Amino acid sequence: MIHNKPFYSQHSLQNSPEWRKKACTLTCLYMALGGEEGLPGKTLDSFLEEALSFGVFDEASGGYWNHKKISLFAHLFGVPAYPEEFRSRRGGEILPAEDFLRNYAYEKFTALLDRGVSVIFSMPKEWTYLDKYHSALLTGYKKEAGVLVGFYYSDPDSKNDSEGKNLFVSLNQFSSKWRGLAIIIGKDF
Repeated sequence: MIHNKPFYSQHSLQNSPEWRKKACTLTCLYMALGGEEGLPGKTLDSFLEEALSFGVFDEASGGYWNHKKISLFAHLFGVPAYPEEFRSRRGGEILPAEDFLRNYAYEKFTALLDRGVSVIFSMPKEWTYLDKYHSALLTGYKKEAGVLVGFYYSDPDSKNDSEGKNLFVSLNQFSSKWRGLAIIIGKDF
């Protein structure tokens, strides 16, 4: 099952080239909200300007997108959204409850995707750079014999849709690299 969400590249920003390297989460939100089709009159550039004036980027924390503020920004467009964390840690130690939370997340994500709800998730850049945080948009999932085997996602860091739209990641790779953070966008009941 794959949703046909519009694809946008963060590298397509025309007015703000300095944001091309770090506009991933906001570009995911733009895709989740339907892009120019879902937000008539709003280009990715104007969406970025509005989001920055709303305070969604947190320079104080080292320059990261604030998931709670991203969610509140989605509310301005009449779309329910909330951040959710699926990890259990004390200090740097991963606790046994994290396995339960991650399995719950996979079930929740497939159910949300079935209902057309969008999920932005946090991952390492290109799945390999563990010290470089990045966001992508889940667009679907794949099951074989009723068992989840992976997710489809759009990566806004790709230059075009042929490189970045509806890419597949196995559940094994997703579970080993996903940072346990997500933003749920849309009516989830």
